[in-house]
This record gives sequence, structure tokens and C-alpha cells, in this order.
Amino acid sequence: MKTTRIDLEGNKKGHYASITRKAGSGQIEALILTPRLPDGHTLRIDADSSQEALWAFARDIQLHLDGRHGTGSDINEYFLDVQRFAD
Repeated sequence: MKTTRIDLEGNKKGHYASITRKAGSGQIEALILTPRLPDGHTLRIDADSSQEALWAFARDIQLHLDGRHGTGSDINEYFLDVQRFAD
């Protein structure tokens, strides 16, 4: 089994993300949707990136969806989802 998409809703009203990795793709994408960005903004990272880089990617998603810098445990929730797509 392979996870290809996870949809997330942030703690800030109207903030959403879809994390995806298409078959054969070496990249993880996070489409961020907010009231200010209704057409979305895409963040990308290579699927074989280091754990530190994946953590930073998760931190960026968390910041966009929650509207504030999170604690380690806040970011970890997003990091666990991001790891599902990593090599």
C-alpha cells in the first residue's frame, strides 16, 4: 500500500493543505490553500531529502496552516504525515 494524498485542515480558519506524491515522482508537494491564496501556493521537496529537510518542510506547512510558529509537538504532527511520502 502507498499513500498518495493526505488532506489537512489547519487550526486557522480557512487554511488547508493537500500533501501529494504522484507515482514515479521524486517530489513531495504540499498545495497550501488560504483565504489570501484561494488558488493555492505549492511547496515542494525531494522525496529523498534528509530528515532535517523534511522537518523544515513540515514546519513550513504547519506555519501556513496554523498561522503561528508551532512547538516541536505541533510540527511533529505534520512531520509524521510528510514522512509517509518520503523515500
